[in-house]
Amino acid sequence: MRYSEFKTEKEFKKFLRDNKILIKDYFEKFEPRYDLLTNTKLEFKDRKTYFNIDFSDKRHMAKWLGDQYKDVQRDYILKKLKVKSKEKEWKFAPSQVECRSIKEIPSLNVINYCEDDKIWQELGLVRRYQYKSFEGQFCGIEDSILAIDSREQKPLKFNTQTLKSKLDFGDYCFINEPYFCNVFIERKSIQDLWGTMSQGYDRFQREIERAKNQDGYLVVVVDYNFSKAQSYNYNKKHSLATAEFIFHRIRELMQEYDNIQFVFSGGREKSVELFEKIGILGEKVKTIDLQYCLDMKKI
Repeated sequence: MRYSEFKTEKEFKKFLRDNKILIKDYFEKFEPRYDLLTNTKLEFKDRKTYFNIDFSDKRHMAKWLGDQYKDVQRDYILKKLKVKSKEKEWKFAPSQVECRSIKEIPSLNVINYCEDDKIWQELGLVRRYQYKSFEGQFCGIEDSILAIDSREQKPLKFNTQTLKSKLDFGDYCFINEPYFCNVFIERKSIQDLWGTMSQGYDRFQREIERAKNQDGYLVVVVDYNFSKAQSYNYNKKHSLATAEFIFHRIRELMQEYDNIQFVFSGGREKSVELFEKIGILGEKVKTIDLQYCLDMKKI
């Protein structure tokens, strides 16, 4: 029997029990779905994802889209974005972090390659970031003073002048002219991120709201590789949260608040380099998708 033929979920589960069939085996055998690029069977992980994805990974999606005519590209991307936008009640056009962490939609670099800005207008979403020109914006930083929160346990080491100070939010902030613009950097290890997005979630929301009330903008810099973070398995003694759950909460925050963005630097040393770029960007950082810039090697 096909899944649609069962009258109730209870009837379907009874069928599985009576026939000693695992739900994964049932769907892969009786409701098989195939990768649009390779025509190989898609693996069943959960019902919702299984019926919403068309590829085994995003690389296949990008390759397939690259082989299509422009109108096919647009129709496919728009359809996927419409479904996700309606499901999650998006207010803002998704950032690179959001797009890369959602299996059903292409990464933002693929969307930007295939589409123009009109797609976001058609979806009724507000664009927070501009993606057109970055030339000359990422140069070195000079004569800056970086305040480091006195509670930061393992601060990064910088070539620029630093001083310890109690910050109301964030861990780092450039405090002298022309670098100060109410942009605060919250640095996190991958373990810190897991803790903040699970047990510490409510406290972190209050910090974001406190920053917003004082016109503060938060850049959360994670000292870890983005791709590895998507499959990271934290010590279960500390947190039962999966990577899917953590990125779900990151996306929630980015849609709820317009004064925060997340970026995965790739490591502590790369975070130091990124901090310097954030300092020289100043006010512009609020309109630049930092993860996109890193991925596209524009930083």
